[in-house]
Amino acid sequence: MIDLSGGEVSEVAFAAFYADCEHAVRPVTAGHRVCLIFNLGQTSAKKGHKAALTAPDYEPQIAQAAALLGDILGRSSGAAKVAWLLEHQYRPAGLAFSALKAADAAKARVLVEAAARADCAVHLGIVHIEESGPAEPLYSDYEPRRRGRYYDDDFEEDVGSADAGDDEFEVVEVSDSWRYVDQWIDPQDRAVPFGKIPLGEGELLPQGALDDEKADEQRLTEATGNEGASFERSYHRAAVVIWHRTRYADVLLDAGVGAALPWLKARVAAGAGEPARSPARREAAKLARRMIQVWKGPTKYIDYRATGRTADRAEMIGLLAQLGDTALLEEFVAVIVTPGYDGSENAALVAHLPLLPTAKLGELAAALVRLKMRSCPGRCVELLLGLIAERSKVARAATTDSLRPVADAIVAGLDDIEAPPPTPRSGRWQSKYLAAILEQEFPDDETGDELAPGKPGRQVDAALVANVLTALGGLNGPEAEALREIAARKIAARPIVFDPVTVVTPALGTLHQRRPRRDRARPDGAEVHLWVGSAEFLLHRSEFPPTAPSDWRQEAVLSCRCEDCRELQAFVQDPGERVHRFRVRKDRRQHLHQSIDAHDLAMTHVTERSGSPQTLVGTKDRRHYQRCCEQYRQDVAALAKLGGMADAGGTKSPALTQRIEAARARLADWSPD
Repeated sequence: MIDLSGGEVSEVAFAAFYADCEHAVRPVTAGHRVCLIFNLGQTSAKKGHKAALTAPDYEPQIAQAAALLGDILGRSSGAAKVAWLLEHQYRPAGLAFSALKAADAAKARVLVEAAARADCAVHLGIVHIEESGPAEPLYSDYEPRRRGRYYDDDFEEDVGSADAGDDEFEVVEVSDSWRYVDQWIDPQDRAVPFGKIPLGEGELLPQGALDDEKADEQRLTEATGNEGASFERSYHRAAVVIWHRTRYADVLLDAGVGAALPWLKARVAAGAGEPARSPARREAAKLARRMIQVWKGPTKYIDYRATGRTADRAEMIGLLAQLGDTALLEEFVAVIVTPGYDGSENAALVAHLPLLPTAKLGELAAALVRLKMRSCPGRCVELLLGLIAERSKVARAATTDSLRPVADAIVAGLDDIEAPPPTPRSGRWQSKYLAAILEQEFPDDETGDELAPGKPGRQVDAALVANVLTALGGLNGPEAEALREIAARKIAARPIVFDPVTVVTPALGTLHQRRPRRDRARPDGAEVHLWVGSAEFLLHRSEFPPTAPSDWRQEAVLSCRCEDCRELQAFVQDPGERVHRFRVRKDRRQHLHQSIDAHDLAMTHVTERSGSPQTLVGTKDRRHYQRCCEQYRQDVAALAKLGGMADAGGTKSPALTQRIEAARARLADWSPD
């Protein structure tokens, strides 16, 4: 603390210091303060004066550092890298070799030149050290406190509170520690997207550099229950990070495969245009092979806090294609892409799979579809569409032959697609109608168990159905047309999965628009089958308006047979009683709540907050009938759309067309009670 104030106007007190010193300036409460900021420079010496200072010669230090780096980092059994901490604080946005200050600039210069001589890679980065463990508070009245000075432009340091903060707690033990480097900068001051790379034991130098340093952030958590007080603190320091170029993969793969992708990209670019057996191409292929082995092998332990850089399968496909190694590309697609496929790889697969032999392309894509058609059917079909379009561009005669196994896998996979679980608005009230229809019209289909709660839902929409038939239509020959008809029959046979209202009818509209106008008058066999199947299903369910219930009886059988549920069951089946009162204690009221909701009973249930025990009041309503009315309107609207596409099936089914028109007329004359 330096007090520059004074009462004598003829005297001036001053302080001089370098502007990058960490300091805090207190506000002026009276009088004035003048700040002079200037640059210091050295001019060349004049004749007759002492010679000008010269830049220091660091050659001895560079030679010594190069020898040490080569000895320490060149051994496969030694440390993979070293991170030398710098003295000054640097913000990530301003971190650069050209922006280092004073001694840091000198150290970096020595290390960069030494690394080049020792065949090492050198980068700047921000070292993060996070520690936690048990602590002992050093004050009696606990209040959570947190202080920080790193990366905070608006922080105004309060000297008193900062000093007190050092004594807030005493560390009992550092039980958890996590060290990593990110915010990478190369010697040309370019950002490098390595992500978070962990620091191993002994890799942070100089040893003990942070022993007496204040943490940049720290927090004490008060003792609660059986747990004592604990602390968390973190340090953030800039460092020069060095590793031997022969261990590039070792260092980057410590943070996961994603961290090595930028390095592989650089190696592939370095070998672009060179012969396949050139050193640069061989180095890139060796790195790619190592990455694939790590990718498919047992997951190496990486601290859960290190998110690192995402391992992008699509990016890897593109790099392997640029490398021109079809064997590596084939292996990667088979062992990495296929098990983890989610559709994000489609563009890369479509662009680069044609590099493989024709038969191998179809084999790989078919294996992928067989494994993933159940979980992401839409993406699998889009992959086939893209491959057909890509093969058509190069006008290869083997297009249909190579992709037919993929088409076969898609058609077979239609049987594996599951229905979504029922919602409260579409569950039990219509299951009996669907089961009856399936039993009568589609005897080979699965029935009620597809509506069982808990089964995972899959993405089944109109685009899926339209794309399946479009993709199959892109394969030439009578076998392709037969596949389309098989697919159409599978779709029509499973209305619970491929809903005629929300899936099949809109898909038929899309297919109708995709067909050339000159072909719309000629019925397509697959589309006719879908049209007829949807029309029959919807007419069976909604050819006539639903009949309003004549009493309050509900067709429901409760699974629980406890005393309260038996009373509820009697109330549900009573045709005349609309309101029933259950005067029971709280746990029994909660059980009744659960039974009513679980069986989707058409009633409200509220608790009267009077008396002891309180009373649950159940009141029947017409929600099931209202849902039937809404379903009826939706079904007839879908029938109307089918009627507008008569050339897709109606010309071959005049009887169905007449029934559709009659159903539409009934809806126009109908109003629910």
